[in-house]
Amino acid sequence: TAAAAVRKITSAIDVKGKKAVVFAGTGPVGMRVCTLLAKEGAEVHLTSRKLERAKATCELIKSRFNLAVIPHQVADDEAAKAVLEGAEILMTTGAPGVMLVKESIWKANPTLKVLADVNAVPPTGIEGIKPHWNGKEKEGKIIFGALGIGGLKMKVHRGCVAKLFEANDLVLDIEEIYEIAKGYE
Repeated sequence: TAAAAVRKITSAIDVKGKKAVVFAGTGPVGMRVCTLLAKEGAEVHLTSRKLERAKATCELIKSRFNLAVIPHQVADDEAAKAVLEGAEILMTTGAPGVMLVKESIWKANPTLKVLADVNAVPPTGIEGIKPHWNGKEKEGKIIFGALGIGGLKMKVHRGCVAKLFEANDLVLDIEEIYEIAKGYE
């Protein structure tokens, strides 16, 4: 999921030097999205409702990959607006059925260029987007919904399974999976 989401984002915008905010980034998908975006050169900000969880996740990414990710506590709309100031990329990786960013917030943000959400269960993580959107332009932003990302995710899965048949001792971690994802559009 993370590899496909980041591949979609990087196909829409050059992320190097861009501010990317990953909402609810403390879970496995969020951590991997943060890692891949940071490896691509983005300035990555990770949010959680609890600052300690955000800090712990950022420390884990730092210790494993030697990448700096900036932790933030976002428990209300004002904090969401504040962390999105100057951001060009908004990604939500929260639990199914949890809306993290209101439509009024992202529509009013003049710097946002790409939005991506992996939540296909209503309500979506980003209010006002549809899961099937696959690079849809709305309000001057390029938007990827969960099903738009999911189509690529399935291609990546098939690519990974095929790769596993090449050697008995092969282990695919996030870097290898992302390299496979880069081979798809």
